[in-house]
Amino acid sequence: MPDLAHQIAGHKAALHNPSVSEEAKARAQEWLDSHGDEAHYTTGTTRGYKADRDDEAELRKEGFQSSNLFENDEAQAKNLGNVRGGYKAAMKNKRNTKSGREAARKSLDEIDDEANA
Repeated sequence: MPDLAHQIAGHKAALHNPSVSEEAKARAQEWLDSHGDEAHYTTGTTRGYKADRDDEAELRKEGFQSSNLFENDEAQAKNLGNVRGGYKAAMKNKRNTKSGREAARKSLDEIDDEANA
């Protein structure tokens, strides 16, 4: 069974999907209403690592578990590698503006400085 955050995200998505029937939207809204204060949680996948960590603390305090959060240093290191790779790609992409490539270089330098500190 999906964790609470994913259930909430699915019901919220149904509310905003034009392909979903009004009856299904009403059921989704009823489900969200019945879960009250819990319904403000999301998976955090588009909000970044810090937001995930904030949500994780709240979820765990209330007894919920979420498997999409960084649980250990290995997962965090893998994510950092992906971020660095994205900045490197942006620096080499000829379609990016010069200022965009420079911004990517600065961001990559900041990440490297933090990692070496």
